[in-house]
Amino acid sequence: MNTTPKTITLALLLALAAPARAQFGDLMDKVKQRAEEAVEHKAEEKTEETTNRAVDKATERKPSAPPQEPRPNQASPTKEAPPVKQASPTKEASPVKQASPAKQAEGDSAGRPASESAGATVYDNKFDFVPGERVIVFDDFAESEVGDFPARWSGKGYGAGGAPMSVVQQQGRKWFMAELSPENYLGGAYLRLKTDHGLPQKFTVEFDVSWGGTAYLLAFNVGGNQSCKIWISPERMWTDNVSTTLQPRNSRIERVSVMVNGNYVKAYLGGERTINDSDCLDGAVDGILFNFGDFREVGDKAAKYMMANFRLAEGGKDFLTALTTEGRIVTHGITFDTGSDALKPESGPTLRKILQLLQNDAGLRFQVQGHTDNQGGDKVNIPLSERRAKAVRGWLIAQGMTEKRLTAKGLGATKPIDTNGTGEGRANNRRVEFVKL
Repeated sequence: MNTTPKTITLALLLALAAPARAQFGDLMDKVKQRAEEAVEHKAEEKTEETTNRAVDKATERKPSAPPQEPRPNQASPTKEAPPVKQASPTKEASPVKQASPAKQAEGDSAGRPASESAGATVYDNKFDFVPGERVIVFDDFAESEVGDFPARWSGKGYGAGGAPMSVVQQQGRKWFMAELSPENYLGGAYLRLKTDHGLPQKFTVEFDVSWGGTAYLLAFNVGGNQSCKIWISPERMWTDNVSTTLQPRNSRIERVSVMVNGNYVKAYLGGERTINDSDCLDGAVDGILFNFGDFREVGDKAAKYMMANFRLAEGGKDFLTALTTEGRIVTHGITFDTGSDALKPESGPTLRKILQLLQNDAGLRFQVQGHTDNQGGDKVNIPLSERRAKAVRGWLIAQGMTEKRLTAKGLGATKPIDTNGTGEGRANNRRVEFVKL
């Protein structure tokens, strides 16, 4: 049989199939490449969309009313609208510093409790407020009955205006509240702290405010007269000498902190320094006065002004001096919420001072001691103080200190430095100590 034609035909078919396979392979490669590009493009779009949502969420602000300029109040003969001599540019509230981004207050990604986590969120170094060491007055109104006027304060004098002023229970704690209506404005409601003696040259004042209507006024009296006056509002803070315009506040409740050293006064709202007045006072302070609703006028809408957690303390020793003379540093600036071992943001300045001592002396070692008052009992307080001491140790280690330089111990209420029978004594006993090893 002659197979030559079949052989030729098969050869031709194979010859034609080779380019076809090549073209088909090229086509499949292109299809595969297009598919990969489509998947990659889709992933890029999804990543960009996710990023944009995160940025939008991080930067969005709640709308706020335009800043209300203070207005002079003709009905109050004891004050005048302060001239603004220096106006500082608008600045954002101090950002918080994350010592360890993987850690959170309630624990870290490994599931460890906050006391064993290395990181904590504290205000950055723009916030340098350190509270006084010895508490002179502490009033969280816990010992005042709801509906009563707080015992250690006076609402008499300066035209209290008949405004209802009493202790109220709100947001899980007690507040002093002045409730002002359009009829009882009279320049606001005045509240004076009863003090038996004048205040030291160096002291600190702290309190929480819940925004009402117009400004709060905090005044330091010298010789019975208002000497240094600090006006506090969500839009700005100012004295007779300086003024700071604020970014809109996202929180309705803010912590106000004030440091006084002679004539020099610095004030803070939340984590932001707002007042730096070197000539606010003209003598020794002998009284503290609040005016809730300063600059109110007839017809202003009703408003509630609230203040809580008032703390007045005498300035303490320099940390290095205390370490040299006593071998330990007693601090009240490292703070926690009740029952918690998570560091509060305002702990930053005190923590950084301790960190600086350790950085400056490579041979320095500390035992971090946590102390509480006697509220709650040893079964609660000793383990709580242990966790708090570990939280402080963890923060310092996160900043680069080696573990062998720091130990932690919780002592609860077993080593008081003051009585537990008063609010001031209990506030003094709630502390963190650094004992030199």
